[in-house]
Amino acid sequence: MKKKSLLTKTATMSLITLFLLLQSAGVFAEPEPRLEMSDTVYVPGETIVVNYSNLPDGEKNWISIYEAGADNYDYGEWYYTFGASSGTMYFQGLDAGSYEARLFYNDSYNLEYTVAFTVEPLEPAEAVTQKYVSFLSQRNGKYVGVQTTSGGQNIKANRNIADDWVEEMFIISGSDGLRDGTTVNIRTTARHYFSARPDGDLDADRIEAGKWERFKLINLSNPGGCLQDGDSIGLLGYHGKNVKVRYDDEVCACSSAISQPNDMFTVEILPGPEPLEPGFHQNLVYHYKDGWNTERYVDVYVPYNLTGPAPLLLDLHGMGGTKEGTQWHGFKALAEEKGFVWVAPQGWSNAWNGVICCPPASDVLGVGLDDSGFLRSLVLWVAARADVDTDRIYAQGHSNGGGMVHQLGLKQADVFAALVPTAHSFSRWVIWDTPARPVPIMMVLGNRDEVLPIFMPITGTIEPGFHRWAEINGCQGGYETEYYFSPNPILLPSWRKTYCNCDGGVTTEMLKIGINHATYGQNDQGIDVTRTIWDFLSQWSLP
Repeated sequence: MKKKSLLTKTATMSLITLFLLLQSAGVFAEPEPRLEMSDTVYVPGETIVVNYSNLPDGEKNWISIYEAGADNYDYGEWYYTFGASSGTMYFQGLDAGSYEARLFYNDSYNLEYTVAFTVEPLEPAEAVTQKYVSFLSQRNGKYVGVQTTSGGQNIKANRNIADDWVEEMFIISGSDGLRDGTTVNIRTTARHYFSARPDGDLDADRIEAGKWERFKLINLSNPGGCLQDGDSIGLLGYHGKNVKVRYDDEVCACSSAISQPNDMFTVEILPGPEPLEPGFHQNLVYHYKDGWNTERYVDVYVPYNLTGPAPLLLDLHGMGGTKEGTQWHGFKALAEEKGFVWVAPQGWSNAWNGVICCPPASDVLGVGLDDSGFLRSLVLWVAARADVDTDRIYAQGHSNGGGMVHQLGLKQADVFAALVPTAHSFSRWVIWDTPARPVPIMMVLGNRDEVLPIFMPITGTIEPGFHRWAEINGCQGGYETEYYFSPNPILLPSWRKTYCNCDGGVTTEMLKIGINHATYGQNDQGIDVTRTIWDFLSQWSLP
């Protein structure tokens, strides 16, 4: 019994000794609190993202941004964690300089943790060289292409040809003749920039070029020289990873070095889009890859009297209509007089995916063709082939086409400068996204419309779409009303209501006229609706 007791005591002492050794080595220590930046280098104005973890309990633990070396009492923007042990905080963008994120406990100024970061200005813009190019993967012999959607994502090297469609022809721009080692941007002709994320994703979904949209051009064929047709190149992202083609043909920014065909591309310099000469171009075929791989048809009229970059008007038919039928709207005839490019596409099976309506382009859940992305790409495709002022691209549409115009305002406000939906006022038929900016809009409605009646108290008012757009555009105060009377006493007067005090200086308007579902031409109150629409649109440009 004594021998067994001695062994037990020896084992116990060994376990205690092991525990003390492990404890002194920090094995049982609580994990240290941490702050981590989403990036160590930001550009001026970019949102600062701070992740925190392993914090002890404390409703008033707090994190703040400081200028590097500042006293703890000279804090900048700050937030409590409210007892959370981990999470993410977002701070406003800063000017160029050196900064620190600092962690404190319980409302004190005793520093617990700090992490440094910098804000550095982007290189100033220099003289730009621009070329139309395609990229041929040296891994699989396929061309790089973008499945163009309203988000403009999905870059793959899986195309057999590269022509002048939006998806396989890109614009590469940079300084010094696109010389080896210079910084370049790459974008589609639908204005989506290639963007290399820190996690390795490569997408074409940005409409502005920041740091993630910058690449270092590495010319493997002509080191130190300017980009030429047939050169073998690599592209280095801002975050230090190279662009490569993976085994599944996805293109990523995830390679540590340019060392094999996966990381190399052959550049083909293209002559650029074939220009559209003045005149009427019927049944142009536009190939749009939105997952449906649809061929779409469009009529374009380019005036003969253009003397410089011209506005462009997208003219949409209603459900059951055709692109040829849009000519009764009167805009093709007006294009030569006013000097704008007229574009009339054909809806899929004579309809548009204006959400809810209209099949077969859309089902009751709004699932269907990406008509918003298609129309965005289409007008920029035309603009690249005609002398178009891309700050003055407009859209107007009738009935189901008017519903589609609402969608363009909500989803493509960076392309369309102003909008006029006609014979379509139902806010319930539109998913109310947040547009990229305030959008000038004028709805034109008939007070005798038998198809889509104007008086529908859907949102507590008789004009739901009008007032909803006023909310979206940040309009303040009431609207002004102008009346138009008919010599025929049995007809109701027409009126034009305008919210004038809206964000961005835009106006939100509704023109109600004494006609039925057909809203164009001259009416009994002496209003030429077609010219009124153009007069409204043509006063606006993109900011």
